[in-house]
This record gives sequence, structure tokens and C-alpha cells, in this order.
Amino acid sequence: MSGATLPAVTMSGVALFVGSEEEGEALLRIAARTGGPWEVRTTTSPTAALASLADLGADVVLVSSTAVPPESLAQTLAAVSEHAPDVHRVVLAPGRPPALDPLATSWLPWPPTPAALSTILVRAASCHGVINEEAMNWFVQRIDTLPSAPLVFEELSAYLADANASAKGAAAIVERDVALSARVLRLANSPAVGLSRRLQRVGEAVVLVGLGTIRSLALSASAADMFGLASKAGIAVDRICEYGMYCALATRKVTKGQEFADDAFTGALLQDVGQLVMAQHLPEEIAALRKEAGSLGVCLHDLETLAWGFNHCDVGAQLLRHWNLAEPIIDAVAHHHDWDPTPGRFGALEAVALSRLLTQVSDEAADRLEPGAEERLRVWAEDLDRLDLVPEHILHPEDPIALEG
Repeated sequence: MSGATLPAVTMSGVALFVGSEEEGEALLRIAARTGGPWEVRTTTSPTAALASLADLGADVVLVSSTAVPPESLAQTLAAVSEHAPDVHRVVLAPGRPPALDPLATSWLPWPPTPAALSTILVRAASCHGVINEEAMNWFVQRIDTLPSAPLVFEELSAYLADANASAKGAAAIVERDVALSARVLRLANSPAVGLSRRLQRVGEAVVLVGLGTIRSLALSASAADMFGLASKAGIAVDRICEYGMYCALATRKVTKGQEFADDAFTGALLQDVGQLVMAQHLPEEIAALRKEAGSLGVCLHDLETLAWGFNHCDVGAQLLRHWNLAEPIIDAVAHHHDWDPTPGRFGALEAVALSRLLTQVSDEAADRLEPGAEERLRVWAEDLDRLDLVPEHILHPEDPIALEG
């Protein structure tokens, strides 16, 4: 990506808090602990807060449910939504009253952790979820070209479209690529699968995982090799592949009997392919951003959006669209971080997002639990009950799940 210069990361935000004086003082202390350049204003009056919104240029309004009466709280959120729809509306509360769901953008427990507060402020400042198409096109145009779909993937896809396709034939295609064969075996033998013995032959792996799954594994493995230089940005390519495998296996548990099961598996497996693309072409910038995200305790994709107007989820979706993958897979990769959990709605996107949360909650070795993950799991309680799942049953290192389990 020669000659490309991305804008410097400018993290700043203005938060307006409405609550008691004691809560305001506590929130200021928490904000100071985040280490971020946030400007936090406090007031005890909802009316004063609404009057000062425009002058302050606030990115987010945080309202305490314990200090503001329910009727006034609802009126305040509704007024902010009407007069300043781009301002994030966050309720700080011990619970989540359903009546306020349509009015609040986000929820945080009181008192919020510094990491949770940082995430809210970063997302508010970046207008998370709205892609800056111009910035996105700028990035894509400065990549020499988006690579074509791996030939072995296309060959496997064509072969598997035949009703007479066999595991032996699929294995023969994979085995022609030595590097791909090694990576497929590594994935099949990973702790996430939990085999009782180590596989030595690609043919065994194909029989174990199934024809549909081997196609997804081939695509994931080829992408890892294609963007191997991502390690220059401090990204462990194998770690991303293994984490994708854990999440993909989790989708098998939550999509049994569903027609979108294969799309969910592939989406989970490739959820972070955009990280590899961006790190390959922007190693220094991504390395700096990863360090900044770690120090602030916020999610990388939020910081990417704040810095550039797009994030690795958007880039990954663009790549998979270029490879002509199914739209549900593209949607899952694009939105697995910013999904809107709605009880009763369940498809490939929701399966990928849920598998990530369950994996984070139950696997201490996985990436840090994202702010809001526990609240999102609560929203999914009805579906978890229906599927007879609890977090402890999903992908614990001492209790790996089998592909067909």
C-alpha cells in the first residue's frame, strides 16, 4: 500500500451525565481512570442537560436510573432522540426496564467499569455501525487489488456442487496444496475439536469434519496463508484462526437442524479475516491502534471506526463479497460486533455473535470479555433456554466440543 497515509487517531469525546452529585463525582473518577481524553460534564437536572446539548456538542448522554425518576428518565431519552438523534443515549441502571428499550442506545450497570465506559465513549464518538463509504473506498483502492478467492476453494466448491462428491475426492483436491493440507490438519487437530487421537492424513480430517466444513476450513486456511504478513502488526495469525475455529464449533451447538448452520460456521471461522487484510497493508498503523485499544480497554473495531470511519469487519465483508460468498456469511462478518440482540430473531449473524459471547464467557484463554457481553447474553436467555445451553457448556478448554457433538 505504497504512498498511503491514514489520518492520525484522534480520540476525544464529550459525555453529559445526568444524575446525583455523588454519582457525578464518582463518574468523573471512573472517567479519569480510563486514561482517555474524554470531557465529562455532569448535571443533576434533565432540563439543564437538554438545554446544553447543542452548546456542548455532546457525543453521549448518560442518565442514572436511580437519581432520575422513571417518567422523567423516559421523557429525557425521548427528547434527546428527537432533537439530537446522533447522540448516544445510555442508561446507567442495575437492571433493564423493557419500557426503556426503544429509547436507550446502550445500557451500563452502575457503577460502570473504566473499560465499559471507554467503550461507550469511543462508540459514541465514532458513530459506530455507520460505515464511511468514502474512507472505505479510499482504503480498498490503495490496496493493489483485492485477491481473488483461493483457487482450491473454488475447485472444492465446484466439486462439492456435484451430488456424487465424496470425502476421498475432496481430500485429493486439498492434498495438492501442501501448505493448505498442513493447516487443515492443524485446525482439525486443534484443542477446540477435542479428538482422542491425532489425525495424520487429510482424508481422515475430511471424513471427520464433513464435506461442507472442509470447504470452510480450506477458505480459512488459504486466507491465513494469503495474509501471512499480518504478523508484522503484532497479530498472531494462528491465534485468529484458532479463535475462529472455537467460535465456529460453538455455532454447531446453537444451529443444530437449522438451514443456516453452514453459513454461521463459515461466518464465525472468517469473522476476523478483515484484521489480516488491514494488518497486511497497514502494519504500523494497526500495531499502534492495537496498543492504544489495549491501554484504553476498548475494542479494536471501535477504535478503527473512530480513526478511519471503517473497521476490520467492514473490510472483511468487502473481501468476502469480492469472493462471492453467500450474503448471510457477509452479513455475519460485517455485523458480528454491532448486532442488535432481539429475542426470537435467530439467523447466521445472531449465531456468530452469540458464539463469540459464549466463547469469551466460558474460555479464560480467549480474548477479554467485551463490555456489554453479559447484558447481551441476558437478552438471549430465552434462546439459551430453548437450546438447553449455558455458557459453561460451550468451548471450555477442559471440555472441548466435537464437530458433530
